[in-house]
Amino acid sequence: MPRSGTTLVERILSSHPDVHSAGALMDFGMQVGRLAPEGVPPRLCLELLAQSARFD
Repeated sequence: MPRSGTTLVERILSSHPDVHSAGALMDFGMQVGRLAPEGVPPRLCLELLAQSARFD
């Protein structure tokens, strides 16, 4: 799986006393699930991602 370095950046930033780490957020998957068409499971899966091109 490709890596983007977000964990490293999060750790560097959260080492500052005024910054708090939120951890991994599920916002993207939740929003895609909300847009799921009828009959597609409202979870982030290959079927839902394949249909995401139709989302307006």
